[in-house]
Amino acid sequence: GSAGVGKTRLALEYSDRHPGARALIDLSRVGPNDDVDDVFLAALGVAPRADTTTSERLAEALGLRSLLLIVDNCEHILSTVAIT
Repeated sequence: GSAGVGKTRLALEYSDRHPGARALIDLSRVGPNDDVDDVFLAALGVAPRADTTTSERLAEALGLRSLLLIVDNCEHILSTVAIT
């Protein structure tokens, strides 16, 4: 949806009414040259490991969790975060 229509507010209200784990990843300060995977790891409280890539560590960490993952403010880095 368009910026400012309340997507994040709706997701936060939903998660407040339906107990469970949630993680809010705010990408507003991420630049086009920043490593988005590192931002996700930090927000999730997951340390990188030398024996895996950051992407593998992120997939491993998320695969073990049941949570609502709310990603906010990624409009300015869509080409970085888009899955093609």
